[in-house]
Amino acid sequence: MLSKRAWILGVAAFLIGCSFIVESDIRGYGIGSTCTTNEDCHAGRCHERVCVASCSVNADCPEPTKCFAGECHVPLKVAALHVGFVTGGEGWTLTHHEGLDYAKKQLPWVTAYEDEGVFPNPTDPEHGPIAQKIDFAVKERGVDVIFLNSFSQRDEMFVRAKRYPHVKFINVLGNRSEGNVLSIGNRLEQAWWIAGRVAAMKTKKNRLGFIASYITPEVVRYASAFLLGARGLNPAIKVEVQWLGFWSDYRQQPLSTYGGRLRLDDGPVYREELLTYRLVEAGADVVAHSADTGRSVRLIERLNTAKKVPWQLYSVSNDNENGCNQLVGDTLGGPPMATCLASCYGHWGPLYVEVLKDIHAQLLDTTKNRHEGMTADETSATGFRLNPSAGIDDTAVRPYLTEIVERGWPHVFDGPEGQSYATTGQRDRDGDGVYDARQVFGEDGERMTPEEYQRMCWFPEGLIEKQTIDDPSSLDVAARVPDAERVRSDTKFLGDVLGPPGAPRGQGLLCSENQ
Repeated sequence: MLSKRAWILGVAAFLIGCSFIVESDIRGYGIGSTCTTNEDCHAGRCHERVCVASCSVNADCPEPTKCFAGECHVPLKVAALHVGFVTGGEGWTLTHHEGLDYAKKQLPWVTAYEDEGVFPNPTDPEHGPIAQKIDFAVKERGVDVIFLNSFSQRDEMFVRAKRYPHVKFINVLGNRSEGNVLSIGNRLEQAWWIAGRVAAMKTKKNRLGFIASYITPEVVRYASAFLLGARGLNPAIKVEVQWLGFWSDYRQQPLSTYGGRLRLDDGPVYREELLTYRLVEAGADVVAHSADTGRSVRLIERLNTAKKVPWQLYSVSNDNENGCNQLVGDTLGGPPMATCLASCYGHWGPLYVEVLKDIHAQLLDTTKNRHEGMTADETSATGFRLNPSAGIDDTAVRPYLTEIVERGWPHVFDGPEGQSYATTGQRDRDGDGVYDARQVFGEDGERMTPEEYQRMCWFPEGLIEKQTIDDPSSLDVAARVPDAERVRSDTKFLGDVLGPPGAPRGQGLLCSENQ
């Protein structure tokens, strides 16, 4: 027969065990709570800042936790609402899909679903598709976290973030972090600076082309970095810009018309192809792009094979590590194209993992943006991949990667040899909406500031455009980032540029508003 003391100890142990098993409040020191040492966790241990317990099956874990890979964890439900398309995708959106897949493999307690083609509604953000998709994710799927992979989804996201304060919203390359919203991003301009160096090694014409997608500070930074990287090797290089107007030609069929001398096929073309034709016809021998498709890269390969121009053509791919590869069906599973020099891309998996771990541990910091600079290891959110088939020695490029990693992202915008340089006339250093009287960057050791970085709507001198944008034979003029004056008065530009889906003509084209 048990003594009174043994009976009391047994009951106490049983009650403690019951507390562990049936605990429904996972805060405090229960499973799922934040911790720093094992002593912070009753009846469990501290693993990666979270209290966990060993398990074999779900029945071993107190509700609402479940058994994942031998540990009791609170499940984390995630939705990813992509602005582009994973299905048949080649660039930005596909890399985010891959990043989320990477995170799910690393974090077994994460479940996720994705939706694609979630475009903003410029006229009714309260009832647009993004708001509706968020409502569905929260109300019908019960998600804890929602990723939106474009700043252009930001306004509708913030409307709903206030409605659902218990949900964490992660906006990629936005510029606001507050409340339950975190903006994450990378410094892809570091990769574009390296790409400029590579393009300078290959160009014989000293003329490069850049297909600029959406009219945003982000894309302005990429084009500028491409120029400044190239000019660091060859100050005579110029870069012609042609604007797409959105991240891709999102129309289901090609609807643009090209009737120039380089035409390979009859019939309409996608806008990325139209702009590629224009840039090559104007004399560019390297064409880079910031679009969500590889249409430009593939057209360069075809033009080169068809020998439509008397010089060698090259391209630079965007937003996919395998962007230089040929398409096999809907995937970039073929061999690399020899005309594609390199790929600048986002590597989102490690950053997704860290953000989800912070949320899981109830330690997410939304007081500041989390935009990560390039690193020299596999955790880098910014990637640069040289195509070995392009005939450039990796040992000649690696020092540039090392340099820009060690010096940091602000140095991307330094002039050649640290010298100051003129802009094309639109710099607004203090952000008061008035262009500066003196249009010079980099005097007296000036570096790019985080504030100006977020709203950069000006080009360095050396970025050019055609006086008549659809006439490759017209004069070169200094490129200007589309602003209110251009949108108000340049009918040729308005009739040519695509613009965001669903936006009335002329809306969504101002860099100053797209940040």
